[in-house]
Amino acid sequence: MRSNKEINKKDLDNLIAFLKDIPSDLSKNNEMGGYTSLVLVCIDAVLSINRQYYKFVVPRVKKFQEEYSQITTLEKLNDIIIKEGNDGFSDYWNYKHESRFNTLSLLVNKFVDIAKDMEDLDELSALKQWGRTVNAYDFKSFNVSGIGLATFQYLRMLLGANTVKPDIHIKRAVSTAIGKKVNDMETIVLFEKACKSLNVLATSIDHNLWLSLAKDVDKNYLWKDGMWVES
Repeated sequence: MRSNKEINKKDLDNLIAFLKDIPSDLSKNNEMGGYTSLVLVCIDAVLSINRQYYKFVVPRVKKFQEEYSQITTLEKLNDIIIKEGNDGFSDYWNYKHESRFNTLSLLVNKFVDIAKDMEDLDELSALKQWGRTVNAYDFKSFNVSGIGLATFQYLRMLLGANTVKPDIHIKRAVSTAIGKKVNDMETIVLFEKACKSLNVLATSIDHNLWLSLAKDVDKNYLWKDGMWVES
């Protein structure tokens, strides 16, 4: 992977030209970075792995928010994960998938450890700070089985970091803009640098570009006052 200094100027210029026409505003009801619970951050991120967001993820997060609002901390969530196992926990998130359950368990424990290292901050504030201070290259040391670079980036975005998730839609858009295939890390570096040059938030451009490209955007769901609701 090329460093920032070695980015092809033509590639960057082409991406800038492509992204400048993408809306950079974010609706006040935008969901990105809006969760007030790390429990929901973890559940959303793990459910999102290779699944359609509005058709699969949102209904399950909404169900969890409505039925298990008392589970407010990662330690409470971890206690339930240990007690219920994959079979029992499937009722909580309407999903029976052993490897995803194991990934959720590992992620929760990882985040608990990170939060403990920032004793002066509450759980959510600690992980928001973590999300803002690490970068895509720190994925190599994250080491949570089942969490790839795209999900690592998505976790950071859910925690308020200004970056991009290199999913299939974003990678395809970048490839189209510069006329050649790009890998995940190339997508992130080029996208962040292009947005910086345009003086816009990478998160905003990512979200609006995704909304224009994803096929499963469901207008029946809205993010309002910290909750998924039916429109």
